[in-house]
Amino acid sequence: MDMRELTRLIITAGVCLLAAGCGGTAKEPAASSAASSTTSSTTSVAPATTSAAPVAESAIDSLLLSPSEIDAVMGTTGMTVAATSNALATDIQVPADAPAEKIACVGIAGTAEAQAYADSGSTAVRDQVLQTSDGKAWTAQSVILFDSAEQAKAFFGGATQKWQACRQFSGATSTTTVGPVATDNDTLSTTITTKSDKGTTTCERALRVANNVAIEASACGTNTVGAAVNITANIAAKVTGR
Repeated sequence: MDMRELTRLIITAGVCLLAAGCGGTAKEPAASSAASSTTSSTTSVAPATTSAAPVAESAIDSLLLSPSEIDAVMGTTGMTVAATSNALATDIQVPADAPAEKIACVGIAGTAEAQAYADSGSTAVRDQVLQTSDGKAWTAQSVILFDSAEQAKAFFGGATQKWQACRQFSGATSTTTVGPVATDNDTLSTTITTKSDKGTTTCERALRVANNVAIEASACGTNTVGAAVNITANIAAKVTGR
C-alpha cells in the first residue's frame, strides 16, 4: 500500500476533524466527539529570504532524491518509484464551506494536494511515490515551484497555521491522529497514525521551503523517525547547492 493508497483510504468520505464533532456521510456514521489528541508547536520561525535566482521548472526533476538516496534515509533496500505526477493531486478534497480546521487537515493528509496549494501562486510540481517490494515501507516526495522565494515563504507561513489546527480526521473506515507539530530549522514536521480495518500505519510528514521551492515528504512503515525531515533537508540542499 503506497502513500496515495493510504490517503485514499483515509479520505474516502472526505476529511472530518473528529475534535470538531463533524457529521458522517452515506458511507460513514456520524463521528463521536474525540479530542484526545493535542497539537503543539515550537515557536514558528519563517524561512529566511534568499537572493539566489529562482529555481526554473527545467531543473525540478533533478531536485528529487533517487531511490538509493531514499533507501539511505529510510534504512530500506530496493526502493523503487511507484508513481510520478507533474500535477497537484486532487484525491483529497474538503468542501469549500467546511470549517477551516477541516480544510487545514488536507495539507497533512497528503503531499502536493491541490486544495492545500489553492491561491498560493504555485507554478509547477513533481510528486513521486516510492515503495519497497514487500510494501512494508513507502515514501512520497514532492517539490512545488513558485515564481519567487517570497511566495514560497508566504505559503509556508500559512501552512504553519493550518498544520497546527489539524488534530484528527477520519475516512469511511479509518481514524487518523495527528501528533504534535514542530517547527525547527525552517521545517514543519509531525506524525500521523491511521487506524483502519487494515491495521495501524504511522507516517512522518514534513514540509520546508528553500528559495522558491516548497518541499514535502511522507515516510511510512519502519524507521520513519526523522526520515521525512531528512528527505526535505536533502532536497533543500540540492536547491541551495545549485
